[in-house]
Amino acid sequence: TDNGERICDTPLILDLLADIVLQGRHSADQQAATCAVSNCAANSPELALKIIAVPGMLEGILKLCGHEEDGEKDLNARTCVSAMGCVDNLSYHQAVRPHLRGEEVMRVLVPLMQLRGAQRGEEIRVMSAESAMIVSRLSMREDLAGLRLEGE
Repeated sequence: TDNGERICDTPLILDLLADIVLQGRHSADQQAATCAVSNCAANSPELALKIIAVPGMLEGILKLCGHEEDGEKDLNARTCVSAMGCVDNLSYHQAVRPHLRGEEVMRVLVPLMQLRGAQRGEEIRVMSAESAMIVSRLSMREDLAGLRLEGE
């Protein structure tokens, strides 16, 4: 948490991480940036709130969560899993959840829940399960009762 505090208390670093997440040229750089952000968010609601306040940060993380069959060649499954872990760590904190309950977050997470099944790779199954946990954490009980996935 001490290192996370130093990172989050230095706007230049947070802005740089957001820039890498949004516009990184290499998937490995984006994975490293989401990993750093995720570690900062993991144990501190205060740091998680600082992270989501950075312009473009949440947008970039969500973009990296989106798995497309024919998507960018450099955006690999490990980067997607790292970004999903970042959203998971952010959603763990009660104080952050209202900021994650927007349409844009659910628009990314709900389709990922549908990427399940034996024909999918391990990373895809992890993302599907993790997105289901996050959706359940962010949704009200009455909303979950009405949630249906394709094919059901």
